[in-house]
Amino acid sequence: MNVKCEQNNKVGNNSQISCEKGSNHKESILWANNLLRYSIRVLQGKEFEAHEKTILLHALDNKRVLSDAGYWWQVKTLDYWIHRYQRGDFTPRRSRGDPAGAGRVSS
Repeated sequence: MNVKCEQNNKVGNNSQISCEKGSNHKESILWANNLLRYSIRVLQGKEFEAHEKTILLHALDNKRVLSDAGYWWQVKTLDYWIHRYQRGDFTPRRSRGDPAGAGRVSS
């Protein structure tokens, strides 16, 4: 699958990524890497604010897209970042209103 992907200018806190079929392998790798970078920024909370499950589902959907297109390395890397997100590395669960974070003592 050859795909060309471009990131449009930011509008507010959101940026748009538009993709279309490309003609060479370099463009498709560029698309996969751009989608990976975007997905990592989403998990880090740098693209938009949403409920934890919404962010996770967005990242999992992007992982499926990469997997369906055959980009195993990007899938493996995104999976690592998804696990970091689930572990709570990017936002304190307590501040997001997650009851699982209640009672935790920050060090």
